[in-house]
Amino acid sequence: MQKLSEVPINQVLDNFISAAINYYDKVVENDPSQKVHYNGWINRVNNYRNF
Repeated sequence: MQKLSEVPINQVLDNFISAAINYYDKVVENDPSQKVHYNGWINRVNNYRNF
């Protein structure tokens, strides 16, 4: 197992972004009424790409 400090920051961010998107996908899958928030959530998550 690698130490977090040994993992390139881009890989950490990519993993975080993927996990967040998967989480929001599940939120909407479990409660379709949350779809109105989905684009905002995804936009916010994608802002981390500019970090």
